[in-house]
Amino acid sequence: MLPVEHNIQVYQGEYITLTIGCDTVVNAEDVFACIRRYSWDDEIIERFAITNSTSELLDGEKSKLNLTLDTNSIDSGTYYWDLFIWAGNRPVKCLVKGKILIKQGVSNRGK
Repeated sequence: MLPVEHNIQVYQGEYITLTIGCDTVVNAEDVFACIRRYSWDDEIIERFAITNSTSELLDGEKSKLNLTLDTNSIDSGTYYWDLFIWAGNRPVKCLVKGKILIKQGVSNRGK
């Protein structure tokens, strides 16, 4: 099964918050999500904070994950992100992938 593609647009300084329902039991310690400037780049720009959700599960869901990313210290531009399940020290399955466009606002730089 191919990963779900999810592209995101935000203004610098906003939080990105996602809740992802899983059809298997997934523990937050077994997943990793980050953003990079280029998909092939080794440098991690920022990591998502990931927790298991305590909200009610929908039909077919076995678990939910909450992902949060603060964009305040990230320069405006286009980035790539994904969410992988890891086993030990290697990635085994990509669940979600996409691009994040961080835009520069006008009124978000102070008043």
